Amino acid sequence: MIPKVYVALTFDDGTLYQYKLLTFLHRCNIPATIFCTTHVVRHPDTNKVLLSSFPEKVKELHDMGHEVGSHTCTHSNLTKLDARILEKELRESKIILENIIGDEVSGFAYPYSLYDHNVIEKVKKFYFYARSGPNFRDPLNCENKNKYKISSIGIKKAFTLPFRRSYWKSLDNAFAVFMLHDVPMYILYSLILYLKTLYEPLFLTMKEIAYLIEKRDS
Repeated sequence: MIPKVYVALTFDDGTLYQYKLLTFLHRCNIPATIFCTTHVVRHPDTNKVLLSSFPEKVKELHDMGHEVGSHTCTHSNLTKLDARILEKELRESKIILENIIGDEVSGFAYPYSLYDHNVIEKVKKFYFYARSGPNFRDPLNCENKNKYKISSIGIKKAFTLPFRRSYWKSLDNAFAVFMLHDVPMYILYSLILYLKTLYEPLFLTMKEIAYLIEKRDS
């Protein structure tokens, strides 16, 4: 019997190349979540072109059924910012994206997966949930009840760590969240096939995953 698992494919930064990846997923009837940086035209570390210069493409992704979330204004390390700048990074990116898509922006991804208690408290003012980086103790969020610390799996671990048979016993409560960037198309396609080989994956947006995690507290 093939076990079922909830899966969210998430993409950080909001690059122009990711538009192509999410268009491909749309053709596969797979929803995804893209966390966009809004106030710079190129990524400060990689220099890759961002969708901030192509708002019509962001709107198109939303209309396809993908979720659009925030990745701040400038992709800064939020733990190093003073309170005023931190709040500006969170608030203004949300406003920009909501004006583009004509809908609420509920989700946030921490740049560099860095956060602390102060950052979380600020994020709670503006967003319904936040996605972070890896949690090797609980990679499939089997025990997670905090929707502001949703752990994710990077592409380097995607084909190994979360799929050992030792995890299968707890898959009734598993949420496999993948943190992706500009992965080659064939890698993305291989990941989907790999998931379908091991499981019966139910692909959801991050907001849907966050609602399910929130229900654990009720």
